[in-house]
Amino acid sequence: MRFDRESFLERLSVSRPGYRLLEVVECGIPVFLLRATVLIIDRKPLGPLEEFVMKAISEGFTSVNEISGILGVSSELVTSMLVDLQKEDLVKQVVVNGYREMSLTTHGSAVLESFYRESPSREQVRIGFDRLLWNITATAQGNLLKPIELEEQGRLELKPKKKQKVRDSDLALDSIDREVQGLRSKSAKPLLLAVASIDRRSRMFLPAELAIFESLDGGDPQLAVIIDGRPSEEHETALLQLGGLGFLDIGVGKPAPPPMSKLKEDYSEQVAQVLVAEAPSREQREQERLARIAATFEAQESMGPEVISPVTDTTTGLRTSQVEFIDTYEHQPYLRRALTETKERLVIFSPWISAQVVNKGFLEQLRQLLQRGVRVHIGYGLNQRPGDRKVSFEDEKAEEKLKKMADRFSNFTLANLGNTHSKQLLFDDVHISGSFNWLSFQGSRFKEYRHEESTVIRKSRIVDAKYIDLCARIEGVIKSQREDV
Repeated sequence: MRFDRESFLERLSVSRPGYRLLEVVECGIPVFLLRATVLIIDRKPLGPLEEFVMKAISEGFTSVNEISGILGVSSELVTSMLVDLQKEDLVKQVVVNGYREMSLTTHGSAVLESFYRESPSREQVRIGFDRLLWNITATAQGNLLKPIELEEQGRLELKPKKKQKVRDSDLALDSIDREVQGLRSKSAKPLLLAVASIDRRSRMFLPAELAIFESLDGGDPQLAVIIDGRPSEEHETALLQLGGLGFLDIGVGKPAPPPMSKLKEDYSEQVAQVLVAEAPSREQREQERLARIAATFEAQESMGPEVISPVTDTTTGLRTSQVEFIDTYEHQPYLRRALTETKERLVIFSPWISAQVVNKGFLEQLRQLLQRGVRVHIGYGLNQRPGDRKVSFEDEKAEEKLKKMADRFSNFTLANLGNTHSKQLLFDDVHISGSFNWLSFQGSRFKEYRHEESTVIRKSRIVDAKYIDLCARIEGVIKSQREDV
């Protein structure tokens, strides 16, 4: 089934009555990938010839010649088989009236009855251990990320339930027996006795998403953990027991000012009023959202799982109203689209640059845009004030990487504007005006999320004029800086 992220986010946004979806944050669930030695009783089925030899003995055929005769095989083969069975204490030789005869041991009789032989052995197994749930889980053996990969992708690292190393005593035998692949054979299930040792612990992360919900009546915020597009109730419960969003150093702040205030900054008051008048009201947006969700379900039922919502622009995955407001969680999909599908021009204004946003993936997508000839302008920079987020060494490295890319590509203009509060995204014929920090919406140790609405404008004449204005501001700063040198 093809995953339609836009439809998924819309369904998630209406999944909790009385709550508003603020943001869906890419994160990593801490896990250990363990290599352990376990003690097992291995159960192997009797081979056909072994079974027939032992059955012949049980029926009273006790000499090599008798057994080879009834089975129609050579006496040498029977002798070799009896030697092996004696080594495993399945048969024994007894002297009756001066003759050597074969008989089954007590252990041999039990094995013949079950058709399985048992023997102790040691095996190395691969175990996924979820450090948030603090137990073994098959999910923790999936598509895991190394710590460096988590950092490169700018994902939030969820805290583990315990900071200590997992011990042998933490590995429940019934969980290993249920979850670990490789302990089971097609013919028999081995008996797991104990974990002898944990030989290796690899610190890894399970890719997931953290959904943050704001109460509409002033209640406590809520969260949801999404794995492979599905909510994980056990991870949500585990986080709530540990303290919820507070345990993760995440808070919910006061809503940002309404879009009109930012529109007045980015456009004239007259234009801003016209744009706001054309945008659908919140009630209309909610009705349209529910209609899209219903249409998606109906289409999937009638046309099968491959369908994408028919009321979504399947070229871009985003709605195509000329003017509309978007909620907090809808911003990141627009940035992803801008970085992957822009054909001619891209402009980003953002006060700060965060290494968690301007990461390896961001830089690679930007490089591909530039190689395709897209004209890119980025303006950033805000004077530090008491209480502002501090610029980390990683953030400085991200800024330096952007500068090197700007030096390499003539179609990339990067400027530190000195003291910009402007937060704008423009790509091709789409302009977004609001209070969303496009290049630093994640990355600080304590993160506060708030409800932020932005205005999406698709009126080509207005967007064209705004593009000229933004580029002129960047070029003007660069010219002034050169004159000062």
